[in-house]
Amino acid sequence: MVIRTFQKQRNIKKILSIIVIMLVWIIIVAKISNVIYTEITKPDQNQEFHIGETMNFAGEISNENNFPLYTHKITSRKWEVIFLKSSNINLNKYSWKLEIHWEIKDIKKDIPILEVISIKFPEQGLIIKNNTYFFVKDMLYLDFSNQSQLSAKKEKKEIKIFYWEEKLSSAERFLCSRVLRQRDCTYLIEDYGNSQKENFDSYRWYTYYKHGTWLWTVFDGTMFWYIFKDIEEETMLSLSNIIKIVDKNFIVNNKKEVIKEACASKWEIIQQIGSTSVQYEDNNQVHITVETAKSDNRCKVTFDMRNEWEITQVQIIKK
Repeated sequence: MVIRTFQKQRNIKKILSIIVIMLVWIIIVAKISNVIYTEITKPDQNQEFHIGETMNFAGEISNENNFPLYTHKITSRKWEVIFLKSSNINLNKYSWKLEIHWEIKDIKKDIPILEVISIKFPEQGLIIKNNTYFFVKDMLYLDFSNQSQLSAKKEKKEIKIFYWEEKLSSAERFLCSRVLRQRDCTYLIEDYGNSQKENFDSYRWYTYYKHGTWLWTVFDGTMFWYIFKDIEEETMLSLSNIIKIVDKNFIVNNKKEVIKEACASKWEIIQQIGSTSVQYEDNNQVHITVETAKSDNRCKVTFDMRNEWEITQVQIIKK
């Protein structure tokens, strides 16, 4: 009996020893994991934040309502937490991964509170700023800055326009040379004119043709052809005033000073832009060439539209 009792006690001590060793290992592993997690998620000790500073950042946002200080937060490996808000963009619609451009509005306990200036969706080729929607690959700019109830997004080849989250219409762009076998849009424009289809001119000087029941067509000039679907006449009339096609007139009117400054950097001073030409590339590059009556040179400026019209090249070309 004494031997059995001793063996039993010995077995109990052995089990207790194993349990203690396991607990020690669990504590050690937990501490190591915590150190690793802290190193990944803690704020960058070398990062200094300054109110008014602007930056670009990519991540995934989620709701974190603490209005009016902030409404959302963004997850990141570089910083533990960053709080966001926007006075012009409804961030509730965009909870997936995106790129944002923001300005630091405040700092609370070393945590920056950011005002979102613009957001980008690379997969859609979309830049949103002040409730304007620029679809880079489609060369279409929807100015909803004074219409907060309107929004848009791209699904496959269609740009869908929404009114209070309900679909209002959809648009699709076509390259005339592909539809008409290497011919530009002139043939289609003449055909629409000769057939005396119902049409109207927007105050932006684009002619909208009634293509069919609840279908409307508009051309950028001679390259692109847009069809707006499932839209009534009155709605098309209203939307036409806030739809901008990114053609050479749009680029010159909106980037005139930027173009002049870029050309001046190459010693080609342009006081007034004369004739212009524009060339598009599939990689989202736009080349615009400008000239003046007094100059012997042309100035060719290349924009990367994905980065909010960043200039990537400036060339001076002899006439």
